[in-house]
Amino acid sequence: MDEREKEVICKLASLELVSLGIIELKSLILQARKLIKKPIQNREAIIILEYLNKVSKRDYKKSKLNLAYISARLKEGISVEELKNYVNEQILQINQQATKDELHPVHLFSKKTIKNYLKENP
Repeated sequence: MDEREKEVICKLASLELVSLGIIELKSLILQARKLIKKPIQNREAIIILEYLNKVSKRDYKKSKLNLAYISARLKEGISVEELKNYVNEQILQINQQATKDELHPVHLFSKKTIKNYLKENP
């Protein structure tokens, strides 16, 4: 948790809200909402990345970039199970073609790549 997150939580927890103006209060509420949503999506994105690493026998890092692509697909409403099925299908396809670079999360979870897959496999 970074310093800004701690500050938001401390202000809310200690009820220093009385001395804050309406604009500051609204800002704190928005930040708190983002903090509440953030960990769940990150956990799900990490689950997908770890699954990809396991089935592909690779070691993609939990970088912001890799997780951002996966999180973006989750935000679009694609479930964890759907993404796991997608990973399985892509690995089968890629193993047949012997093009391992296509397994990189940035490529695999790009909007264009996954939309093409979803069109082909409703």
